[in-house]
Amino acid sequence: MILGGVAFSQEGPVYVEQFQNLQKSVDQIFDEISNGVPGKGDQLLLGERLFALKKVTHRLQEGAGEADNAARQRGAGVNKRLRLVVQGCMAIDSVLQALGNYLDTDDRFFLILAIEGKQTTSSIRKVLVK
Repeated sequence: MILGGVAFSQEGPVYVEQFQNLQKSVDQIFDEISNGVPGKGDQLLLGERLFALKKVTHRLQEGAGEADNAARQRGAGVNKRLRLVVQGCMAIDSVLQALGNYLDTDDRFFLILAIEGKQTTSSIRKVLVK
């Protein structure tokens, strides 16, 4: 069955791959930010990148959720992988928000929140690739 141009049987793996790629991008920007608070010009660029990643995260979360709902409407059971992608996107969104707050405030508590969120996304990724 085709949904949104993607064969239904491939939806889970496509979303999982997109989640993994997104997580790599988040890890990269996390490393850049956590290695020292950048100057004002760099902060603006990082803020723009964070915003772009948030948009990608929200689209992936919505797409995976819609794919799960569509599958259930067709009578399939709950797709745990799609649900994990949705949950992982929620964790990534939290990481991105914390990184943005850290950039704005220079308060390391926000960096700690980002680290905790990254641990959640790493746990989800490990379950997804099994």
